[in-house]
Amino acid sequence: VATMVHKDLTEGGHVNRVQEPDSLRGYALCLTARTLRGPIHLVNVYIPPRSNVQIKDPHAETARQQVLRETGVWLQQLRADGTPVILGGDLNAAWYRENRGAEARKTDEDYKEWATRLGLSPADSLYGGRSQQAATYESRATEGPHMGVRSRIDDWLVSTGGCTAPLSTAEVVGPTV
Repeated sequence: VATMVHKDLTEGGHVNRVQEPDSLRGYALCLTARTLRGPIHLVNVYIPPRSNVQIKDPHAETARQQVLRETGVWLQQLRADGTPVILGGDLNAAWYRENRGAEARKTDEDYKEWATRLGLSPADSLYGGRSQQAATYESRATEGPHMGVRSRIDDWLVSTGGCTAPLSTAEVVGPTV
């Protein structure tokens, strides 16, 4: 996981790195940006896909489950003071059914439940939402039902609480989509 910040934002403490827990190194990175409205956490994540490998212990936690659980705990700590979050990255799951090229999966349902429990929803929901977005993944399967399937499994989520007023025209920079 990597996040780039323009050099002008690093001067004067406008953007600072928040150290992730050891268990999330390589999976999550958080920057806190200082704005006129207060701080906001910018979190970049990689959630591993569901494994098709047979696990010897059916009760054992998969890498995906572990990263989701530990990211959830960390996000709750980051948001304890009410600071809003923008979370983006490779989530290996689709929020909307129409963004999954194949049948909806339990992975998608679990992801949506996880995010909702944390008070996160797709950024496009702020603008009326539920738009079908371009695919961010294409299956490389050479046979079977997933051959050539395209899905949108990368997303931007925003915290649904903590925003007290809409942005003024002067606060919006660039086009809104």
